[in-house]
Amino acid sequence: MSGRDPLEGVPPERLDWHQGALDGDPAVCAAPQPGRPDFPCMWSKGYHEEHQDVFGRMWRRGVR
Repeated sequence: MSGRDPLEGVPPERLDWHQGALDGDPAVCAAPQPGRPDFPCMWSKGYHEEHQDVFGRMWRRGVR
């Protein structure tokens, strides 16, 4: 196993939203990603049809 940070190379503004999701920031959606609970939705709480994590992976609303 390498010691490489999985978030290496992610732009700082995306990291900020990702950390907000993990910390429970009320402005961040933070919907859990099916099968990847450490990578919740990092978009704002405004309505969006699909959620997105820090890496750009997307999943539909309501999918668990």
